[in-house]
Amino acid sequence: MWRFRRRLRIAPGLYLNFSTSGVSATIGPRGLSINLSEKGVYLNMGLPGTGIYSRTKIGPTITSASSRSAPQERKPMTPLKSAPVGSLTTMELSELRQEFYQVLRGKYELEQRCQKAKRVYRATYVFVVFAKLILLGFLPVFRRLLLQKAMRYHRLCLKRDKQMLIVEAKLEGSFAQEFAALVEAFSKLTQGGEVWDVVARDFVPANAAYDLSFGQCERVSVRLSFGESKFLKILDHHTLCWQNANGATLYFYPFFVIAEDLSGMDIAFIDYKSLFLRHGRVRFLENKPLPGYVKRLGESYLYVRRDGMRDMRYRENPSFPVVEYYKVHFETPEGLNELYLFASSREAEDFCCRLEKYIEHLRKIGFSL
Repeated sequence: MWRFRRRLRIAPGLYLNFSTSGVSATIGPRGLSINLSEKGVYLNMGLPGTGIYSRTKIGPTITSASSRSAPQERKPMTPLKSAPVGSLTTMELSELRQEFYQVLRGKYELEQRCQKAKRVYRATYVFVVFAKLILLGFLPVFRRLLLQKAMRYHRLCLKRDKQMLIVEAKLEGSFAQEFAALVEAFSKLTQGGEVWDVVARDFVPANAAYDLSFGQCERVSVRLSFGESKFLKILDHHTLCWQNANGATLYFYPFFVIAEDLSGMDIAFIDYKSLFLRHGRVRFLENKPLPGYVKRLGESYLYVRRDGMRDMRYRENPSFPVVEYYKVHFETPEGLNELYLFASSREAEDFCCRLEKYIEHLRKIGFSL
């Protein structure tokens, strides 16, 4: 096999080497020189005339500027969301869901009547204003007509809002104490800082200095609060409401969890005993301003090598702080899949521990509706 090699002297101590394997540059005199090529940077040392020499790699592969000027186009992230609400109901609570559909149908019919009454009221209002401009006055008959349409619309809205099932339930003993502790922990959690719903995520390098980053996930700020579903009210008990950015809102009642569709026209009943909770502290690469209560763990880069160090192939690869967040992941065999991030790790961990204890108590006593 024929090979080609030629050495061109540019200046004293500077040479360009041409060969079939590529072009390289050599800097330095014989016996102590540095060679730069696509394979890397090498240090050449030797004693001229003796045949003794050493060649050691001292630098990474030299790549062209175009190869590191911009990151390659990233693949779309994997969406993280639950199955449709209609399929989330636990099998043991399917009969309860069928009974609630009567309330749903009545509420849907009232919603349609409310929308129709609203359109009639607006049309009447436009007519009255037009008549007032033409007749240069506001006749009493038009005033009564407008008031009549407005009162009908508000009566239907009140009737629609009252179309719900009201249950009177009493918790006793340790059951009541554990739910009260859960409510107390949730109250602290609602005041503990920002909460995000993770709607999509991507692969994170195994050796990265973080578990998740703003570049490997899409998150939406959501709100936790005390609030009940439009369809069910349990007297004398708090309901824990978890807002969802891309799916059903979750309502934690003492006996079950309700997932309510964003449209408010479909619900699912989830048994606590089928709810799997995964939670823990995570290292998050953050690009937003940090609140004072967030624990800062260090710094890292958006693009890293396999060893966790900065990837030099990317010119735009700034460093960001790595902070401690807390993840809470709800899952069920029926398809519930919701991941939340909390800036307040301590409050989130306390709530999850109390929720696990509450669910374990329900499983232990074999509670069922």
